[in-house]
Amino acid sequence: MPRLNEAPVGTLRAKAALVLSLAAAAAACTETALAPPVLEEVCALEGDDCPSGVFAGEEAILVIRGSGLFQGFSCDLGDGDPLPLAGAFAAWVGERPVERLVPEVYAGAKTEALRGYLAPGLRVGLHSLRVRAPSGQAASLSDAFMVANPLSLDGAVSDPYPPEGGALVLSISIRNLGRALLGELRLSFSESGGGDLDLPGVQALEPLSALGTRTLSFEIPARRQGRVDLTLFIQAEVAGAVPLEAEAQWRIQVTAP
Repeated sequence: MPRLNEAPVGTLRAKAALVLSLAAAAAACTETALAPPVLEEVCALEGDDCPSGVFAGEEAILVIRGSGLFQGFSCDLGDGDPLPLAGAFAAWVGERPVERLVPEVYAGAKTEALRGYLAPGLRVGLHSLRVRAPSGQAASLSDAFMVANPLSLDGAVSDPYPPEGGALVLSISIRNLGRALLGELRLSFSESGGGDLDLPGVQALEPLSALGTRTLSFEIPARRQGRVDLTLFIQAEVAGAVPLEAEAQWRIQVTAP
């Protein structure tokens, strides 16, 4: 019986065979030159389209294009083209990681690509792309991906010259341009100038569904002559706790009664 620190003869032979196999594999597989990644673009895959942005609150399948996006070993097994074996890449849009990142390999293509999942949560604005290769080499592309505001507000005033003691009607349209639910909607009014309007208080509104539109009307009394800059401000929240806001403004002249 072998001692605890002594391997059986069969085990030693198996280890020797493994060493020979690894030596043969090493002869067939040579490490490729690890060129640093170079980034060209990042876009959100939507059918045949790939726009370089999404609306806030939306998830996306990202495609990152460039060169040096496939690193590893090239193994010639003697039965055709060399087989590439890749390491793991990591990528971020802004401070948000791109999850489930995998390389895309196209035969004969000059451009290499990575594909991954971006969860909602980025704020409205332009965001940089960063990629780190398995070798530790990194690259970045500033202002590469746009997160747009899905909250839209517009409207019209029935009479921008109401008489003092009269009233105007403000009709507004609130739209959700994106595919994520808009919640926590709050509408507020403000004014500046020498005139005066009797403005409504803050309005708490129901959530607005994807690609939805809501129209509202307000009758606003004119209390004092003079010019009034009327501002309407709306706030909302979308998936990922991303705050949104939009505003619209009208110039009103309250005339003599």
